[in-house]
Amino acid sequence: MLILQKAGLSVLFMLSFYALCLSQDRILRADNSYAEIFELTKAKYGTDQQLFNGVYFEDTYRNATGHPYFSEDRFMEADLVYGSKIYQGVLLKYDLYQQQVLIHQDGPGQGLTTLLKEEFTGAFSFGGMEFRRVVTDEGISGFYQLIAGQEDLQGYRFWFRERYEKFSDQNTILYSFSENKSRTFLMIDGVLQQYKSNWSFVRIFPDDIRSDIRAFLRSEDIKMNRATDEIITHVIAYCQERLDKREI
Repeated sequence: MLILQKAGLSVLFMLSFYALCLSQDRILRADNSYAEIFELTKAKYGTDQQLFNGVYFEDTYRNATGHPYFSEDRFMEADLVYGSKIYQGVLLKYDLYQQQVLIHQDGPGQGLTTLLKEEFTGAFSFGGMEFRRVVTDEGISGFYQLIAGQEDLQGYRFWFRERYEKFSDQNTILYSFSENKSRTFLMIDGVLQQYKSNWSFVRIFPDDIRSDIRAFLRSEDIKMNRATDEIITHVIAYCQERLDKREI
C-alpha cells in the first residue's frame, strides 16, 4: 500500500512540475524541459490520468478459496465508458461481490491498479458482453449485463457472487466465494423489474398483451427462469413486436 501511495505522490509531483514548467515557458520562453516531464509521465502512467484518480486497490482476499471476480481472476481487455469518454483496450476486472470495477496499467518497475468511481462508470464490455450501470426506482445502482435491447424493452442479467467465511484454528477468518450467480430483469419504459418465472415475467407487461405473451411462451415451451441469453433475446423480440402493434 505504501508503494502505491508513493506512486500516487510521484504522479502528482510530476504533473505539478509539468504545469509549473509550462507556465514558466509562457512567461519566460524558457527551454522545453516541461515536454520531457510530460513524456516521462505519459510513458509511466498513460496519457489520461482521469482513469487513475480513483482509490488504490488493496487485495484483501489474497488467501481466499476462489475469488470474487466475473469469469476469471485476471485482468481482461475491455472497452469502457467513464465520465464523458470512451476508452478502448483497458485492462479491467469486475468484482461481483462488491460490485466494483478495477483497472490496471502496467508501468516500468510496477503496475498501478485502481477502483473506478461507480458514479462515473457508465458502461463496459468484454468477452462479447456489455454491462451498463443502471439505477433502480429505489435509487440503488449496479452493473447489469445487457442481454437484449429493443426500443422500449431491454433484458438484463445481474451477476453476483456470495462470500462465505469461517474461523481457522488460529481464530483467523478464512474467506471463500461461490461461483457466478445471476438474477434476470426486464426494463420496460425505463422501469427495471425482476422476474423469476413465466408468471412474474408476463405480469410485467400491460394487461391487454399478457395472454399473447403467455401463449407464446407455452407454444415455444420456454421456461424463463432457465432461459439462455439467446432464448431471452428471442422472447424480447416477440414482446417488443406486441408492444409496437399495441401502439398502432
